[in-house]
Amino acid sequence: MTAPARLLVVGGGVTALAVARRLAALGHVVDRADLPGPSAPPGGGGGPPLLLNDAALALIAELFGASVLDRLPGHRIAARRVAWAGAEPVVRDQAALTIRSGALRAALADTPATGPAPRAIGPVPAEDGRALEAFVAGYVGAVDATGGTAALARAFGAMRWPLGRRAMVAAEAVLSDDAPGDTARIETVGDGWLFLAPLGGGRAALQLMAARRPEDLLAALVGALGRAPGMAGLIADAGPPAVVDAAPAWTEPPVRRPDFLPLGLYAVGEAAAAFDPVSGEGVPAALRGALLAAACLDAAARGRVPAPAAAGHYADRLALSLGAHLDGCRSFYTEAFGDDSAWAVELAAGDPAVLAAPAPEDLGHTLQDGHLVPASGP
Repeated sequence: MTAPARLLVVGGGVTALAVARRLAALGHVVDRADLPGPSAPPGGGGGPPLLLNDAALALIAELFGASVLDRLPGHRIAARRVAWAGAEPVVRDQAALTIRSGALRAALADTPATGPAPRAIGPVPAEDGRALEAFVAGYVGAVDATGGTAALARAFGAMRWPLGRRAMVAAEAVLSDDAPGDTARIETVGDGWLFLAPLGGGRAALQLMAARRPEDLLAALVGALGRAPGMAGLIADAGPPAVVDAAPAWTEPPVRRPDFLPLGLYAVGEAAAAFDPVSGEGVPAALRGALLAAACLDAAARGRVPAPAAAGHYADRLALSLGAHLDGCRSFYTEAFGDDSAWAVELAAGDPAVLAAPAPEDLGHTLQDGHLVPASGP
């Protein structure tokens, strides 16, 4: 197969938009479909807040054009204050943008493509297994960008493995009048950590990471704030808290190759690998995964790399990336909570060895100018 391929991307979020845009730019015929129902944040700008660091913003510019950065709504952050594991607080210059996920999606969806563009189509028939298979079989390759549900990959036999049980309690807070509006803060508090990110307009995202889901969310937040001297007096009020699972997760395999999909079904972004929020690398990792998946599908479609080899490279690269992330989590959390039994269980569940990632030097392919090619010999 050397002609442009007919490809399907399923999902309504930023990762889905990114991989669809990249595949269309590579010359393929791309349809993007949502799941039935509200699978994406509303275009009006709702959804949970995100903090986009320089790496995330650079990848957005690469995928959607540099001019999109000037049109992104949100609030600019200039610094990050870190008080970790009882050490003296450190303030570092760190430019970032806080933005609601719905607002980011709307801005990217409204950005015109400079070349071929993906086509938005109706939702996939996710509730009917036979209809779903028939729908997907109209394409030679597909991408699951449905977030942590990994809905399409699981429908075709992939397994979703949580690598722990930790949870994030989140609320929107009202900042006090004298609270700095340009500094994000992270601070360990007993057996967890707090994160505070100004959103502009006197509001902020407040998040508590705990090794286990608290029974009383509000009491957990209030108690954590009482143990966070670096945040004392910064919050005047807070809205009702919610809780979400926040442990890393892995979809196995990240590429399924049913008989009716010659190029395979690639899980991308959180549908493939979820990252712990402590790193701030979730969005950059998802966007890098979108670029990698597009390169692997393109290489297989154009006949430069056999489809099984392209799929294998994608899976190995994801495993290496998530494995390095799990190593970092082990270091962060051991330093802060090394004597805590619940965190010891978390770190055991997130052992990078479960991913069976190869050594980087053993990979048989590499990315070159955004294209997957065989690696050169030693």
